[in-house]
Amino acid sequence: MKKIILLMLGVLAVSLFLVSCLPPTGEASSLPVRPTESAVLKDDFFVLKMDDFKNEIVQYKGADRTTMTSPKIRFKLISSGETLESALTGGSATIRLSGKAYKIKLISPDRIDSPISIDYDGDGTLDLVHTKSSFHLKKLIDLNGVYYVQPVTCTEVKTLLEGESVPVESLGILNLNLIYVDAEKIRVSIDGASSGDIALGRGEYVGAPGASGAFVHNLGILYQAYAGGIHQATLCLR
Repeated sequence: MKKIILLMLGVLAVSLFLVSCLPPTGEASSLPVRPTESAVLKDDFFVLKMDDFKNEIVQYKGADRTTMTSPKIRFKLISSGETLESALTGGSATIRLSGKAYKIKLISPDRIDSPISIDYDGDGTLDLVHTKSSFHLKKLIDLNGVYYVQPVTCTEVKTLLEGESVPVESLGILNLNLIYVDAEKIRVSIDGASSGDIALGRGEYVGAPGASGAFVHNLGILYQAYAGGIHQATLCLR
């Protein structure tokens, strides 16, 4: 009987340990990502350069074969959730955002959901991933409406709690402060210069003219909407 009781207590202890390892409801966590060497595949994420201060994370959602009637290619804007659909002509298409045109080319136009090449900065030339795109992702997860994106390449990656301040020595920043967090956006300051609202998946340059500053990209938000919940964000700085 004593052995049975000890065995039951051991099983109970293991069960409690496993339950304690599970993330709380509504909490987002990181997911391993796969850097892509050249072509962008279906469900990959990439960054389009809007101007010197803002970028847009876009997800490739698939494409028709060019032999189909009225073939199209589809993308999703992460910052807004909007779906973009563009007509394919001879295996090529164009994404139009904020007055700029970004060329897209199917690598295998006779295949459904062909890999694609992209003009990341809207200069009219198809680019290689690692020369123009800040980071290139395979995975993005959505847990209870909260997105979390894990970076592949950034000068610095910082995860801060709301109200927390840290220095970023590699960029000459004395005080990076996460001012505000909610489930969709953040605000930060760098050495006293404050950003506007930075939506998930978007970024902007933060800094006073002639002073320290950095491009800050909102990579991920952890927002637990209950008393005592964690409010934090993961930032890509470069």
